[in-house]
Amino acid sequence: MWYALIASARRRLWVANSYFVPDRSLQNLLIARARAGVDVRVLAPGPHHDIAIVLAGQRRTYDRLLAGGVRIFEYAASMMHAKTLVVDDVAVVGSTNMDSQSMSFLWEASVVAESRALAEQLGEKFLQDLGRSREIRLAEWRRRPLPERAVQQAALVAEAWL
Repeated sequence: MWYALIASARRRLWVANSYFVPDRSLQNLLIARARAGVDVRVLAPGPHHDIAIVLAGQRRTYDRLLAGGVRIFEYAASMMHAKTLVVDDVAVVGSTNMDSQSMSFLWEASVVAESRALAEQLGEKFLQDLGRSREIRLAEWRRRPLPERAVQQAALVAEAWL
C-alpha cells in the first residue's frame, strides 16, 4: 500500500514517521517522485529520539535523499511518534514505520482515507509540526563532524544484523 501510494503522488508527498529508515527501494521511490516535481517532505524525529541506533540509521539516508530533491525536517520539540502520510488528497494514519522490518514482516496497520478534507487537515498539522522542526540542508549536512558520520555508518552494520 505504501509503495503504491508513494508512486501515485502527483502534487505532494508528506511523510511523518518516527522510525524513518527507508531501504534503498523506498529511497529510490521518494527520490523519483521528487525529481518528477512532487513536493516531497519528510518529518522525522530529531535530537530527542528514543532509540539512538535508529536515529543514526535514519540520518544515514539523508545524504542520498537530500541530493535527490527530498526535503527533510527533524522535529525538535520532543520525540515525535507520528506515522502519517499525505499523498495529494489521500491521508494515511497508522502504526507503519518506514523501515524494512515494518514493510516486510511486522504486523503493522494503517488506515487509508481518500478524502480531500481529511488530507487537508492532516496536511495542516504536518505544516504546524514543521514549525517546530529544523530543516536539514544538503550543504550543511555534508559538513557534519566525522564522529557523526562514523556512527551513521555503524548503523548500516547494525541494520544488517536485524
